[in-house]
Amino acid sequence: MYFKAIVAHQDPETCEFLSNLLTERMWGVAGIATTGQEAIDAVFRNKADILFLDPELREQNGVSVAKQLSTLFPHTESVLVLAGTTHPAWAFEMDAVDYIVKPFERERLHKSLYKIECYLFGKRADPRFVSSFIGIRNNNEIEFIDQRDIVLISSEKRETKIYLHSPDRRRVIKVSESLCSFEKRLHATSFIRTHRSYLINLHYLHKIYPSGQTYIATFKGLQEIAYVSKNKIGNLYRKINIS
Repeated sequence: MYFKAIVAHQDPETCEFLSNLLTERMWGVAGIATTGQEAIDAVFRNKADILFLDPELREQNGVSVAKQLSTLFPHTESVLVLAGTTHPAWAFEMDAVDYIVKPFERERLHKSLYKIECYLFGKRADPRFVSSFIGIRNNNEIEFIDQRDIVLISSEKRETKIYLHSPDRRRVIKVSESLCSFEKRLHATSFIRTHRSYLINLHYLHKIYPSGQTYIATFKGLQEIAYVSKNKIGNLYRKINIS
C-alpha cells in the first residue's frame, strides 16, 4: 500500500469510481464521505495522507473543510475533484496539491495520480517538500498550473502576463493579479523579483548582460526578455552563486 486516502464527494458514484481507481494503484482507501463533516471525521479517524475533496460538499464546503484540516492535520494534503470547466471562485483559496476534473478520463487520471504520488514520495523524503501547483484566477474560472512551467511573469499598465513553458504547451496567460501577490505565493527558492515589472524563474535563466544603466536576462526556450534593476543584480547573483 503506497498511501492512505479519503474520498469525499457528494456523488456516491464518483466516490466508488475513485475508490476503485485508487485501489488499482495500490492505494489504501481508508474512508468515503459525502458531507464536509464526514470528511473531517474520516481524516481524524484514519490519519490519511491525502483527501480527494469535492469543493461543493454539503453541510461544509471544501474551503471550510480544507481550512480545518490544515489546522488539525497539516500533514494531510488535498486534491480537488472539480466538475467541468466552471469552478467555484473560492476554490482559488484552497491550497491543493493537484486537481482532477469530471467527466473523468482514465489516462488523464492516471497521469494526475502519478504526479500526486511523486509529490507524496518527495514529501516523505523531505518534510519541507511543498506543492508546485497554484491556482490562477483567469476571467471567471480558476486554472491550476505547475509553478515549474512558469518562465517569467511581467507586469505593465495593470496587466500581468504569465509566460509558460512545458513540453505540451507554450502560451501566455493574462491576469489582473499583481506581481507582489505572485511573489508571495511562488516558491522563493525558484523565483526572484528582478525589477518592479518582472518576476523570473531561475531554472530557465539563460544569460544576463548589461544594457546601459540596467541588465537584461534571457531565458531558455523563450524569446521574451526581463529587465534586472541595478539595485537587484547583487541579490540575483547571490541566488545563482556568483560573487
